Amino acid sequence: VLPGRFIPTAIKHDLMDLMTMQLAETTAKDMSKLSEIFGDKVKISINLSAQQLADLEIPNRLESLFEARGIEKTRVVLEITEEYALKTCEQMESLNRLRIKGYGLSMDDFGTGFTNIQQLRSLPFTEVKIDRTLINHIHQDQFSQVIVQSLAEITNSFDVDLVAEGIEHFEDLDYLYSRYPGILLQGFLICRPKPIESLGSWYNSWLKGVGATLATNGTSS
Repeated sequence: VLPGRFIPTAIKHDLMDLMTMQLAETTAKDMSKLSEIFGDKVKISINLSAQQLADLEIPNRLESLFEARGIEKTRVVLEITEEYALKTCEQMESLNRLRIKGYGLSMDDFGTGFTNIQQLRSLPFTEVKIDRTLINHIHQDQFSQVIVQSLAEITNSFDVDLVAEGIEHFEDLDYLYSRYPGILLQGFLICRPKPIESLGSWYNSWLKGVGATLATNGTSS
């Protein structure tokens, strides 16, 4: 079930905080297993909505959770959706508190909402995720190509990770790999959501197959 199907309902019934903390607890519990599969430098990402950032207790609650499990905060990336503008003092303060504590901060779904280049300049993001609408058919969409090229230049200059999300076509994968060797890639073409029990076998297959071929080109995924 895609997030767009249930997130609006969760927001409507004020369930986002409960869902976020349950997700964070499950992720923390599974971190050791994820490290066994992907190595001890693997990072995990958790979504936070702009509304949740208005709660100044969010940084403390997350810190208590991950400290109890002995998880380094540098291995946790908090994805902030671009659907709503970040504009209140509380939201800005929460972002800064989270970054000071060591979390990575990702601007999610870049290109869909209110975010502009100015927010990249003024807010402490460590990662930008390009929305699937700019990635789908990028191999033949000149407008998307120009936007992604500009983002790649900006993020590279300021040591910010760039992620392309929503990759579903080999042509788009090839286009991005051939032009942006440092870009990170996410999408159903690479892997659909899986239970942790089957991640290991998928990852081994990826390394032996397509992943090994692409890794030869020096690109991350």
